[in-house]
Amino acid sequence: MSLSKFLLRVVVAVSMSIALVSCGGGGNTPEGVAKKWQQALARGDTAAVRSVMSPSNRDGRDNAEIVASTAKEFAKAMGGLDHVTVVKTEKDGDDKAKVTLSVKFKKEAEADTVVVTVVKEKGKWYVAG
Repeated sequence: MSLSKFLLRVVVAVSMSIALVSCGGGGNTPEGVAKKWQQALARGDTAAVRSVMSPSNRDGRDNAEIVASTAKEFAKAMGGLDHVTVVKTEKDGDDKAKVTLSVKFKKEAEADTVVVTVVKEKGKWYVAG
């Protein structure tokens, strides 16, 4: 992996982490929310990114637009999103889980592994901060 590709991935990862503490939304399953999150990022879909973020982690900042835009540029540079597949889900009680995804971009030879932490709030699953 080239240094520029590595640095771009670091920027995307940091941006995604910032977004984890600033947006809100919901979903039905840990796996569904994690996949929707990853797909929304690749599309640069700010509204969809917000829709799966935990409402309890909002702190007045809204970085979803910046994060979605950065992630979309990364996905575009990698030829677009090829697929997102759930590898495994590790539940921690009834209201928290870590979903491991296999994320493949079209220009990459191999898929990346992404772990998304999700929480259940008021009966719905959200990406945690």
